[in-house]
Amino acid sequence: MNAHKLLWGLVALFAVETVAGVFYQNLASTVLQLATMIAFMLLHGALRYRVEGIVVFAVICLVVSNIFENLGVATGFPFGPYHYTDALGLKLFYVPLMVGPAYLSVGYMAWVLGTILTTIKVVQNGSIPAKAR
Repeated sequence: MNAHKLLWGLVALFAVETVAGVFYQNLASTVLQLATMIAFMLLHGALRYRVEGIVVFAVICLVVSNIFENLGVATGFPFGPYHYTDALGLKLFYVPLMVGPAYLSVGYMAWVLGTILTTIKVVQNGSIPAKAR
């Protein structure tokens, strides 16, 4: 199967899961939706940034998000006092294991949208439009 068709299939699956989640939400549906987002992130990231690039992004995102989430739960800094219940399953220190991949997938989507929105469009003759200079 073509990688781009698989990416669009994952987008369609995510859309269906999101609509279904309005009517029926539990831990299993949350895990399925998270797995779909991670699969999209890994495939799209490997195509766009090579496998090495997406692995580096994933490691940095998972480590930084876990440090700040655990710091937040333990001290209240920088997000204010809060805690996680056992509803999201197993925890790494104070933070459920599902939180890191959630940050990873949403962070990747934000990164891609940011690069799209800030890319300078070059006209056909190769020059940069006057507005972009």
